[in-house]
Amino acid sequence: MVDQSRGVPRRIHGLDLIRLFSMAAIVTFHSSETVFYTDVNPLPPDRTVYHLLEAYARWIPFSGFTIVAVSSFLYGGKARGERTWLALLALLTAGVFALAWVNGADGVFSLAFEWDVYSFLLAALLPVYLARNSAAATRALGAAGFALLWLPLWEWFEPPDAPGLAFEALLGFCTRAGGGGWPLLPWSGLIWSFFAWGREWGGSEALRSSLAAGIRRREAFVWCAALALAAPLWGSYLDVPVGPGFGCFMFRKPPAVFWAHFVCVVFLMRASLAEPVNSALASSAAARWVSSLQWSRRFGRCYVLHLLFLGAGSLFADLYVAHPRLFDLYLLSNMPVVEWISRKLERAGA
Repeated sequence: MVDQSRGVPRRIHGLDLIRLFSMAAIVTFHSSETVFYTDVNPLPPDRTVYHLLEAYARWIPFSGFTIVAVSSFLYGGKARGERTWLALLALLTAGVFALAWVNGADGVFSLAFEWDVYSFLLAALLPVYLARNSAAATRALGAAGFALLWLPLWEWFEPPDAPGLAFEALLGFCTRAGGGGWPLLPWSGLIWSFFAWGREWGGSEALRSSLAAGIRRREAFVWCAALALAAPLWGSYLDVPVGPGFGCFMFRKPPAVFWAHFVCVVFLMRASLAEPVNSALASSAAARWVSSLQWSRRFGRCYVLHLLFLGAGSLFADLYVAHPRLFDLYLLSNMPVVEWISRKLERAGA
């Protein structure tokens, strides 16, 4: 939610839509990986809805990047007090433990701590937290983050024979199954650059007015040129593994491939800030409904809850193999059940 007191629209409906459609892809991948942990889902295509959803998700497997970018932008768009930052850090810490439980392989009470998205978020947000009260420092961090996203740093450093946690956290490594996901370099740049953009947008009435006016002819030409240059590389992520190979596949694509796809996300985010687009969406009952969801209003909490749902449902893997339609139920019920639980928590004052 953004701040009306500074003249910013209360909801940017396009950003809610981008994040929800991205989350649908993430739940699809997470469900298969959590239950089967194989790079190809073993269930028969003619007996599951899953394979239709996987076909959709394969077109936007970078949805994790999208969610980090959109959420960072929104977080930067509003001034946050110390209590809000501490609440965020507590939520991310809860996410670390939730993932450790999902990754545990030795029973219900097993925890397996690995470097993953919540560890990444905690570490990458530390510089943002330190720079939050300085516009100059936030801009410098944003510029550094944008530059990082153009550097294939994993190609420049040879991993040691036995990479430790520090190397995995910084650059990731692909010598073990499931490795390579969410290294700090260069992917901290997503948080730093989009938080800085959000801070500029939220703190500058002139910038908000300029972006809200819509996409003018000169800007439209730039976007058309960028999308035309990117188009030949579209589809480079289609053969993404849906299991332990996902991390090294996704996080080690050449920067040109990443930006060829992510420019589409940035364009949709920018278009969402245009008042004609936001007003049109605000007049749509469907868009207003999406913005009313807990998945839009309490995204961080819903994401942690969806991990707990994944872990609990994965205990029935043998049943899904015997009855593939039950796996569809597991997949399709994740987001609605999480929505329901989050609403109950909100009514209880949580």
